[in-house]
Amino acid sequence: MNIPQTPEHAFTPLIDEVIALMPKTRHAENRAKENGSICKVVHTRGTRICVQHLDNTDAWRWIELSNDPDWDIVRMGD
Repeated sequence: MNIPQTPEHAFTPLIDEVIALMPKTRHAENRAKENGSICKVVHTRGTRICVQHLDNTDAWRWIELSNDPDWDIVRMGD
């Protein structure tokens, strides 16, 4: 049986934790320019988190914790 490996840098952010989103696509780069890349985690649901951008508190998005097509998640201070 092939067991998927969790990347060493993977972590599960906590509610109210501040994280950085690193864009992987042009679409994500444009969203980061519009709303900033520093976010606060506001909800968790299964393998997804909902974040609110700190530069534009009206902007929020759902992010997959592993293999999100647009974003990498980076813990602040790392």
